[in-house]
Amino acid sequence: MNVTQDYAPGTGADASLSPILKPGNWRAVLTWNAAPRDLDTHVIIPGGCHVYYRNRRCTSGSAITNLDVDATQGYGPETTTFDNLSNGLYRYYVYIFAPADGSFIPSNGRVMIYNEQGLQRDVAVPTFGYLTNYKYWDVFTINYQNGVASFNVTNRVLATI
Repeated sequence: MNVTQDYAPGTGADASLSPILKPGNWRAVLTWNAAPRDLDTHVIIPGGCHVYYRNRRCTSGSAITNLDVDATQGYGPETTTFDNLSNGLYRYYVYIFAPADGSFIPSNGRVMIYNEQGLQRDVAVPTFGYLTNYKYWDVFTINYQNGVASFNVTNRVLATI
Protein backbone atom coordinates (compact mmCIF):
# COMPACT_ATOMS: atom_id res chain seq x y z
CA MET A 1 0.00 0.00 0.00
CA ASN A 2 1.37 3.38 -1.00
CA VAL A 3 -0.43 6.41 0.45
CA THR A 4 0.62 9.69 -1.16
CA GLN A 5 -1.74 12.17 0.50
CA ASP A 6 -3.75 12.71 3.68
CA TYR A 7 -7.28 11.30 3.87
CA ALA A 8 -9.97 12.04 6.43
CA PRO A 9 -11.61 9.04 8.16
CA GLY A 10 -14.50 7.56 6.21
CA THR A 11 -13.51 9.01 2.82
CA GLY A 12 -12.78 5.73 1.06
CA ALA A 13 -9.16 5.21 2.02
CA ASP A 14 -9.80 3.43 5.32
CA ALA A 15 -8.18 0.02 5.76
CA SER A 16 -8.34 -2.57 8.51
CA LEU A 17 -5.28 -4.66 9.20
CA SER A 18 -5.34 -7.79 11.31
CA PRO A 19 -2.18 -9.52 12.54
CA ILE A 20 -1.87 -13.22 11.73
CA LEU A 21 -3.74 -15.19 14.38
CA LYS A 22 -2.65 -18.38 16.11
CA PRO A 23 -4.53 -21.54 15.07
CA GLY A 24 -7.99 -21.62 16.66
CA ASN A 25 -8.10 -17.87 17.38
CA TRP A 26 -10.58 -15.43 15.82
CA ARG A 27 -10.89 -11.66 15.48
CA ALA A 28 -13.85 -9.44 14.59
CA VAL A 29 -13.32 -5.88 13.32
CA LEU A 30 -16.30 -3.49 13.29
CA THR A 31 -16.25 -0.33 11.14
CA TRP A 32 -18.98 2.19 10.26
CA ASN A 33 -19.63 5.73 8.99
CA ALA A 34 -19.73 8.91 11.09
CA ALA A 35 -23.39 8.22 11.97
CA PRO A 36 -24.40 6.82 14.29
CA ARG A 37 -21.53 8.18 16.37
CA ASP A 38 -21.03 5.15 18.63
CA LEU A 39 -21.69 1.52 17.76
CA ASP A 40 -20.76 -0.96 20.48
CA THR A 41 -19.48 -4.49 20.11
CA HIS A 42 -20.99 -7.10 22.43
CA VAL A 43 -20.04 -10.77 22.83
CA ILE A 44 -21.69 -13.36 25.05
CA ILE A 45 -19.29 -16.24 25.70
CA PRO A 46 -19.91 -19.77 27.05
CA GLY A 47 -20.91 -19.50 30.70
CA GLY A 48 -22.68 -16.18 30.08
CA CYS A 49 -19.90 -13.62 30.58
CA HIS A 50 -20.64 -10.47 28.55
CA VAL A 51 -17.83 -8.60 26.76
CA TYR A 52 -18.57 -4.93 25.98
CA TYR A 53 -17.16 -1.47 26.75
CA ARG A 54 -17.73 -1.76 30.54
CA ASN A 55 -16.37 -5.33 30.73
CA ARG A 56 -13.70 -5.59 28.07
CA ARG A 57 -12.37 -9.05 28.95
CA CYS A 58 -13.96 -12.40 29.77
CA THR A 59 -12.35 -15.76 30.45
CA SER A 60 -13.78 -19.27 30.34
CA GLY A 61 -11.19 -21.85 31.29
CA SER A 62 -8.16 -21.03 29.12
CA ALA A 63 -10.34 -19.09 26.66
CA ILE A 64 -10.02 -15.30 26.59
CA THR A 65 -12.34 -12.93 24.72
CA ASN A 66 -11.12 -9.35 24.69
CA LEU A 67 -12.54 -6.08 23.35
CA ASP A 68 -9.19 -4.72 22.20
CA VAL A 69 -10.40 -1.33 20.94
CA ASP A 70 -13.60 0.58 21.81
CA ALA A 71 -14.16 3.42 19.30
CA THR A 72 -16.69 6.08 20.35
CA GLN A 73 -16.53 8.82 17.67
CA GLY A 74 -17.63 7.11 14.46
CA TYR A 75 -15.85 4.97 11.89
CA GLY A 76 -14.24 2.48 14.28
CA PRO A 77 -12.55 0.17 14.14
CA GLU A 78 -13.61 -1.78 17.20
CA THR A 79 -11.69 -5.03 17.45
CA THR A 80 -12.48 -8.13 19.47
CA THR A 81 -10.13 -11.10 19.79
CA PHE A 82 -11.17 -14.64 20.70
CA ASP A 83 -8.17 -16.63 22.03
CA ASN A 84 -8.17 -20.37 22.84
CA LEU A 85 -11.91 -20.99 22.41
CA SER A 86 -13.63 -23.21 24.97
CA ASN A 87 -16.61 -25.47 24.29
CA GLY A 88 -19.86 -23.61 23.80
CA LEU A 89 -21.55 -20.82 21.88
CA TYR A 90 -20.08 -17.35 21.30
CA ARG A 91 -22.57 -14.71 20.11
CA TYR A 92 -21.36 -11.44 18.56
CA TYR A 93 -23.71 -8.49 18.13
CA VAL A 94 -23.60 -4.71 17.79
CA TYR A 95 -25.67 -2.11 19.69
CA ILE A 96 -26.32 1.53 18.74
CA PHE A 97 -25.07 3.37 21.82
CA ALA A 98 -25.22 6.97 20.55
CA PRO A 99 -27.19 8.80 19.52
CA ALA A 100 -30.16 7.26 21.30
CA ASP A 101 -32.33 7.74 18.20
CA GLY A 102 -29.66 6.41 15.80
CA SER A 103 -30.32 3.93 13.01
CA PHE A 104 -28.18 1.27 11.34
CA ILE A 105 -29.36 2.38 7.87
CA PRO A 106 -26.82 5.23 7.36
CA SER A 107 -24.05 3.41 9.22
CA ASN A 108 -22.66 1.29 6.38
CA GLY A 109 -21.62 -0.98 9.26
CA ARG A 110 -19.32 -3.88 8.46
CA VAL A 111 -17.83 -6.66 10.54
CA MET A 112 -14.77 -8.41 9.13
CA ILE A 113 -14.16 -11.81 10.70
CA TYR A 114 -10.69 -13.34 10.66
CA ASN A 115 -9.05 -16.56 11.77
CA GLU A 116 -5.52 -17.91 11.24
CA GLN A 117 -6.32 -18.40 7.52
CA GLY A 118 -7.16 -14.70 7.08
CA LEU A 119 -10.43 -12.95 6.31
CA GLN A 120 -13.33 -15.40 6.54
CA ARG A 121 -16.31 -13.09 6.04
CA ASP A 122 -17.08 -9.44 5.48
CA VAL A 123 -20.61 -8.91 6.80
CA ALA A 124 -22.51 -5.72 5.93
CA VAL A 125 -25.40 -4.51 8.09
CA PRO A 126 -28.77 -5.15 6.38
CA THR A 127 -30.32 -1.95 5.04
CA PHE A 128 -33.93 -3.12 4.80
CA GLY A 129 -36.40 -5.51 6.43
CA TYR A 130 -36.53 -3.93 9.90
CA LEU A 131 -37.82 -0.85 11.69
CA THR A 132 -35.40 2.07 11.85
CA ASN A 133 -35.60 2.21 15.66
CA TYR A 134 -34.20 -1.33 16.07
CA LYS A 135 -30.95 -1.04 18.06
CA TYR A 136 -29.33 -4.51 17.83
CA TRP A 137 -27.43 -6.05 14.92
CA ASP A 138 -27.00 -9.79 15.51
CA VAL A 139 -23.93 -10.57 13.36
CA PHE A 140 -22.55 -14.09 13.95
CA THR A 141 -22.06 -17.03 16.27
CA ILE A 142 -19.20 -19.45 16.76
CA ASN A 143 -20.13 -22.82 18.23
CA TYR A 144 -16.94 -24.47 19.44
CA GLN A 145 -17.02 -28.16 20.37
CA ASN A 146 -13.99 -30.38 21.02
CA GLY A 147 -11.58 -28.48 18.80
CA VAL A 148 -14.01 -27.74 15.96
CA ALA A 149 -15.42 -24.22 15.40
CA SER A 150 -18.72 -23.96 13.53
CA PHE A 151 -19.13 -20.43 12.28
CA ASN A 152 -22.59 -19.04 11.41
CA VAL A 153 -23.48 -15.59 10.04
CA THR A 154 -26.87 -14.49 11.45
CA ASN A 155 -26.85 -10.90 10.08
CA ARG A 156 -30.18 -9.53 11.25
CA VAL A 157 -31.26 -6.32 12.93
CA LEU A 158 -33.54 -6.82 15.94
CA ALA A 159 -35.52 -4.83 18.49
CA THR A 160 -33.87 -6.77 21.34
CA ILE A 161 -31.38 -9.56 21.96
